[in-house]
Amino acid sequence: MGGRNAEQELGSAETLSEILITLGITIGKIIAFITFMLGVGRKAIPWLLKRVVKTGNTE
Repeated sequence: MGGRNAEQELGSAETLSEILITLGITIGKIIAFITFMLGVGRKAIPWLLKRVVKTGNTE
């Protein structure tokens, strides 16, 4: 009761590896999102602004 056994200590190592894996995946997704937005944003935003200007709306 109240003491730690080998399974609990091993479980904490698994938890640490799971946290590191999750952290790595999250950082990878952030990098992918930033890369995607820099790539698409350079083309899409100017194209969209040109389309807005073509409408001729002064509002």
